[in-house]
Amino acid sequence: MPYSPYVSSSQEITDSINLVDTGMQGVFGVYDDDGNLQAQYKMGLSTGYIYRVYHYDFKGFYFA
Repeated sequence: MPYSPYVSSSQEITDSINLVDTGMQGVFGVYDDDGNLQAQYKMGLSTGYIYRVYHYDFKGFYFA
């Protein structure tokens, strides 16, 4: 699992799925409770970093 000592975040999506990011590397991924990677994404960083990553389901939102 990627790690950043400066900027990173994690969020429990379900009882067994977690979203984790390592801001300095620009990588975030979805992991199960055993630490197995389910999906991984990478952002191209020029001068910044990822501060936080959040998962939203958008239930109840209306888009026109």
